[in-house]
Amino acid sequence: MRRPVAFHPVLIAAFPVLFLWSQNRTEVTGRHTLPVLGVTVVATAALAAVATLLLRDHRRGALAASGIALLFFSFGHVDGLVDLRRDVLLFVWGALAISVTVVAVRLRGGLQPATRTLNAAGAILLVTSLLPVATEAVAEDAPPHVAAAGSTIRAGRVLEPRRDIWYVILDRYARHDSMRRRFGFDNREFLSFLEERGFDVAERSVANYPKTAHSLASSLNMRYLDHLAGRTRGDDWGAVYAMVQRHALGRFLTSHGYRYLHLGNWWDPTQDSPYAHASYRYDSRSEFAQVFEDTTAWPAVRDLFTDDAADGWRERKRDATAYLFDKLDELAAHDFPDPTFVFAHLTIPHEPYVFDADGRHLSEEEADLRTEGENYVGQVRYANRRLRVFVDRLLDSHHPDPIVVIQADEGPHPERYTWYPRHFNWPRATDDELADKLHILNAYHLPGVDDAEIAEDITPVNTFRLILDHYFGADLGKLPERVRVFENHYNLYDFTDVTERVR
Repeated sequence: MRRPVAFHPVLIAAFPVLFLWSQNRTEVTGRHTLPVLGVTVVATAALAAVATLLLRDHRRGALAASGIALLFFSFGHVDGLVDLRRDVLLFVWGALAISVTVVAVRLRGGLQPATRTLNAAGAILLVTSLLPVATEAVAEDAPPHVAAAGSTIRAGRVLEPRRDIWYVILDRYARHDSMRRRFGFDNREFLSFLEERGFDVAERSVANYPKTAHSLASSLNMRYLDHLAGRTRGDDWGAVYAMVQRHALGRFLTSHGYRYLHLGNWWDPTQDSPYAHASYRYDSRSEFAQVFEDTTAWPAVRDLFTDDAADGWRERKRDATAYLFDKLDELAAHDFPDPTFVFAHLTIPHEPYVFDADGRHLSEEEADLRTEGENYVGQVRYANRRLRVFVDRLLDSHHPDPIVVIQADEGPHPERYTWYPRHFNWPRATDDELADKLHILNAYHLPGVDDAEIAEDITPVNTFRLILDHYFGADLGKLPERVRVFENHYNLYDFTDVTERVR
């Protein structure tokens, strides 16, 4: 009988990547999956080649490589299930890897059956992980036209000189009255600072939608998302993600000579933009790559050789947030020679809670000893401190005065939401829960615009309709200020109007 060729290492390497993709297929595209897949397959194939040279038999080398790869890619999952110190578990995994290698060396008569069995098992795993993705790709209708065509927005009389435009998004930053009601914190001191620096704070502003993707898709494209209802599969985030990345505002401003600087973070839709002339972010890896890395043994191995053990997600959030604030301060000190649009999405005071009010880094143990209110307010106060520095530096360095919008995309989640986030029914939320989620910070520094033109209840969908109309003569007009929520994560485009409930 012909000896089987051992190709199972690459199948076993591909499976965990494709499985993670299949479990998150409504939020992750091949653009983020394929680079990770390529690295894992190539690395495992190289391991199999080295093992083949050492063991002088490609089937033995493949057997050792598959065993080691399976252990490596499963480590993070097991680490989250067993009550063992990570270094102890890593020692156990190392012993198992040595055992697998010894078996590969000493196995005699069962080598060919083992190869056939592993080939078949690898193929089955690969097919089962690809089937959900392939089935949906075939069944999916043609994607709807998701973004307003920024190139079709016509400028009229453009005011000169053209001012720099800064759009700073603070994730889950609540409106002052909601913050006081839920967390007992009075944010008036910071709001007074903004007003003293020439900002108009919209005291009754609310978000148009309860989640970042919907909210930014709406504000950056200056439209509601009704066109997605009935045309997009209920659990598919792709439509709003595409609108966030390829937004009409970026197209309009770049087509009118603006340089676009994009400050992104770990969340894939705002990591970068195809319209940006330059993108800045702390970690160049996609969110998918970061999540996949945490399921492997790599973080534990890395910790063995570093003085400061990595804290995974919390450490990345901490460092990425500090990096973006530093980058804002750096850019704010420049008086750009050409008109510039700066977009920054900062995931603060969004959890995890990694800063106290003074900017000191909180460990997970310290945060767990505090109440949610203490953690949330601590990050608000840290953000306020950094924003004061940024605003002072920006307004003191830029001439003429820039256009600045400091705005939240949503408020903090209601406590009940954390119990079952994917099934939480937004239309059935209580009025207080809707207020927690939809009452947002919304502040404008618009030189030459009378305060009376900025309505106290302005919502993000009208932010840049107002700005483009006033400074570019776009004649977009104001849309009705409405608030819409979707049913749950499985019905993202089944909208219910709750405007009157949150006013």
